[in-house]
Order: sequence, then structure tokens, then C-alpha cells
Amino acid sequence: MNPIIVKSRIAPGLALAACLIGCAAFSQAPAGSRENPTVPSFTISPDGEQLALGNDSGLWVMPAGGGPARPLLPAGAIAHNPSFSPDGTRLVYQSRQSEQWDLWIVEIAGGDVQRITRTDYHEVEPVFWPDGHSVVFASDRAGTYDLWELHLSSGALRRLTGRSGTAYFPSVSEHGDVVYANELDGRWSLYLLRTGVTTLLARRPHPLQAPSWRPGGGLVVLTEQPGPTQSKLVMLLLDAQPLFKDLSRGELVEATPVAWLSGEELVYAASGLLWSRPLGSGPPRSVPFIPVVP
Repeated sequence: MNPIIVKSRIAPGLALAACLIGCAAFSQAPAGSRENPTVPSFTISPDGEQLALGNDSGLWVMPAGGGPARPLLPAGAIAHNPSFSPDGTRLVYQSRQSEQWDLWIVEIAGGDVQRITRTDYHEVEPVFWPDGHSVVFASDRAGTYDLWELHLSSGALRRLTGRSGTAYFPSVSEHGDVVYANELDGRWSLYLLRTGVTTLLARRPHPLQAPSWRPGGGLVVLTEQPGPTQSKLVMLLLDAQPLFKDLSRGELVEATPVAWLSGEELVYAASGLLWSRPLGSGPPRSVPFIPVVP
């Protein structure tokens, strides 16, 4: 594993904190075993200016191109799968106490934290609905992982999926279309949920993880795992006949959703580092993370 790139002005005592990405083990856990995720997760604000990164050590925000990272939570707080609200003022994320995963929201400006689920089940991988009034997430409250929607002001809960198998990693477009991965008996599929109608987009012989809509729609980027020690970014073009195209080769791409700097540039985690790359041709560049200690 490689440490994340840190500028030399960081004090030696911060070297451990700077290993937040590099020290996360490469993991491609089965969809139903998300109680112990190890990979870092991140998201970019709607205006493309801020990047939030969370893992078992905390939650930070920093410039989207890399640089000083400000902690939003106390040191050691667990924060996985952060997602910005549409107005960029809040982050929803999953955290655990003991072995129980629940969902929380933190205000970026003031740091106020609100717990939004408290159940005997796991709630994970949250994303905001485009209007900011609801959160979509995966939960095993029905016996297996399905997708659910929680209205934040009323507390109303709505089940979105009920297919056989395990649904995971919802991604919601600005138009309210939900794409998600599903695993059933060792078979992996990608589904689209639009206005209550579920459509099969693709089936693959290898594990599919963490789909992410491109801003404006039209395509989805996700991780595919051809073998136990192999993974790559792939792009699914949503034409009349959906088409897969490889985006990366020779990298160990982490099973966490990519984030988008624009409709043509994305950020992803691979081989223990954060990278940005154009959607088309062009080499990736590292995104440096510099922790700030209050």
C-alpha cells in the first residue's frame, strides 16, 4: 500500500494522519458484508469546489483539487460514504456505534451533527434526493439489503426496491433517477429505478460496485472486479443498447463511488491514493490530502 502524497511542511507527528487513504486496505467485500467497510469514501460538492473524505478515522473537507483538509468531526469519529446535499451545506454519512450502522447529517459551516436513523438494523450508503428533503440508502431492515427513502422533516420511510438478492450503492441523478447494483447467487446486475419502474441495465459475470451518475446523466461509472486481486473502472453508456467501456487498467480501484469535478473529470480511489482523471483520454493525477490539526 502506498501512503498518500503529503507536502514536506507536514510535521512528522502528522504522518499517521496523512495515511488516511494509503492505510486503508484494498477490499472488495461481498455486497452483504458492508458492516465492516475498510476503503476510504469521498464526495464532491455540487459546485465542484469542495471534496469531503471519510473513513474510520474521521470526516474532512478540503479543496476539490487537493490541499489542506479541515476536520468536521472529533478525531476518531467513524464516517463512511459521505454525500453532499444539493445546496452543498450538509453532508449525510454512515457511522457505527459498536457494530451498528446508522445515518447522520453534519452541517459543514457550523459542525452541528444530527442522527437521522436509530434502529436495530444497518443503514448504509446514503445519498440525498435532488430536492434535499429526503435521503436514499441501503438497509437490511427487511431481511436483506434493499433501497429505502427517508423524508427528513416528517420521518416518513418508503421502500424503493424489493427484488430478490442484495441491492447496494444507490446513486441518484439530478432528475431523480436511481441506479444501483444488485447481487443474487453470485450474479451481478445494474438496475435503473425511474418513476417507480425498475429496468435491468446490464448483467456481468464479475462483481459490480459503487455506480455513480455523471452530472447531466447519460452514463454511469462504476467498479468491476474481474478477479480477487483485480479491479477496474468501467463506464456504462446508456444508449439504446447499454455499452460497457474500460476506463482504467493496471490499477487496484477501490469499491467506492467516484466523485465528479465536472461532467468530463472524475475523482476515484486506487492503489491507496486519490486520483483525478478526464473521462476520455489522459493520465490521472494524484489529489494530495493535507490534514489540518485544530
